[in-house]
Amino acid sequence: MSAPVVHSARPGKLSTGIPAGTRICVIGDVHGRSAEFRCLLDHFAAGCPGHDRNLLILLGDLVDRGRDSLGALDTAIDVVDDPGSRGFDQVVPLMGNHEQMMRVTLEGLPEFDPWIWLDNGGVKVAEQLGCDVPQDVFSRQGAWRLDSVPPQDQINRRFSECMVSALGERRVRFLEQLRSHVRQGRLLFVHAGVDPDEEIEAFLALPWYMVNNYHWAWIRHSFLRHPEPARGLVVVHGHTPVRFDSLSETTDGIVLPHLLNGGKINLDGGSFVSGRVAGAEFLATEYRVTVAVGAPDRLWYY
Repeated sequence: MSAPVVHSARPGKLSTGIPAGTRICVIGDVHGRSAEFRCLLDHFAAGCPGHDRNLLILLGDLVDRGRDSLGALDTAIDVVDDPGSRGFDQVVPLMGNHEQMMRVTLEGLPEFDPWIWLDNGGVKVAEQLGCDVPQDVFSRQGAWRLDSVPPQDQINRRFSECMVSALGERRVRFLEQLRSHVRQGRLLFVHAGVDPDEEIEAFLALPWYMVNNYHWAWIRHSFLRHPEPARGLVVVHGHTPVRFDSLSETTDGIVLPHLLNGGKINLDGGSFVSGRVAGAEFLATEYRVTVAVGAPDRLWYY
């Protein structure tokens, strides 16, 4: 399998409000594409010299659907634990909805059905860890023999215990430290977005474990359709794949679709299908989008 290739767009003008000399690098949804993740990480690390401060932000959804969720997770943990090894001063990992669903599954909360996570690509992680996917006793297959299987909560609890043990303390601790958002100058970094009809601080303070479409790890339509959802801030987010067929070449360089649009910059390249992990660099007066491109993945779990 060929190595991923990096493409960078020409810089775009943007008053970010961050100090001169500060450089913020951001990586969007990875979804188990560990090779592309490491390629983009190496590209950003190579640019660290020459800046007074280098900050790296991971927008979440490192795991699920792709071929190597554990590799992506471990790569993130390594750079968070030792940012200086790649030239960064600080690395801040955010919680995506897929980390949220995984963590809720690990917690074994009785009101949460692990199949919500498994049906959204978590089965790939369970397979990597060697944990048997729990039987759903309420499915058509299980309903005929309810008297011969343990209660659903017992099945789910065993699965959670297997996941915690197989993941190990370091990975579980990483999931527990994920943040909802980061704000730097006029830039707001969050996995899915904000609700334009709610006060921003209150919305971003919603508990991490709320699994619904009106949460900072899940929101889509009302956020994406609003021309300025964060009242003067630029929201850098992922969660909703940018749809495009190919990279466009012009005399000025590569043109990528992850550009400022309506107060939003979307860095979800649809990696689990497209093989593209998107990121960006922000300086005081400009930003540049970069994408690591690998082979597209035709077989995936939605």
